[in-house]
Amino acid sequence: MIYLLIVIIILLSLTIVVLSVSFRKSQLSHNRTVSALQYQIVQLADARDDKLARLALSEALKEKLRFAREKIDRDLMAMQHDCIDKLAKNNLI
Repeated sequence: MIYLLIVIIILLSLTIVVLSVSFRKSQLSHNRTVSALQYQIVQLADARDDKLARLALSEALKEKLRFAREKIDRDLMAMQHDCIDKLAKNNLI
């Protein structure tokens, strides 16, 4: 009877050791996977930040172009008025 108990205790101890090793392997595998996913998240966040920065530059450029276009429009209108005034002074209209 004692031998049977000793065999059962040894088998249960071996089972605990095997399960502990298996758990540790699973834990390491999980840590590697999580690490890889964290790296991808960082890469995606960096890419998003770059795109947001480009978008902000694009918006700033659009604003500058709008102001430049307005200035050119005003200058052209002034030149047209000057041209019409000169033509009117010389009775060419």
